[in-house]
Amino acid sequence: MAAYLIGQVIVHDKERFAPYVEQTSIIIAQYGGEVLDVLKALETVEGHWPEGALTALVRFPDENSLRRFWDSPENAAMKELRQRTATSNVALCVSVPRPDTTTSISQPEPE
Repeated sequence: MAAYLIGQVIVHDKERFAPYVEQTSIIIAQYGGEVLDVLKALETVEGHWPEGALTALVRFPDENSLRRFWDSPENAAMKELRQRTATSNVALCVSVPRPDTTTSISQPEPE
């Protein structure tokens, strides 16, 4: 089952942050991931979402691939760069069945 990384960043130093985008995309691909899209928040219509924040949606073939990427030494260096040049929130996610399918969203997956 596919697994996703959702990362939200507010960049404070665009010049020093620039290598992060290129290098992280290469590392993601090395671990089987694909950047599906990068979105910019235009307007917050509910809750607390920083306007102008960039949100990346990255798909991996499975949770193991996602975790190998996240814990990799290559990504560790990118985490440090991101943390020095931006404020970020990152979530590792897995798909859950939609309510219109036969499996309930509240039921745990069979092992």
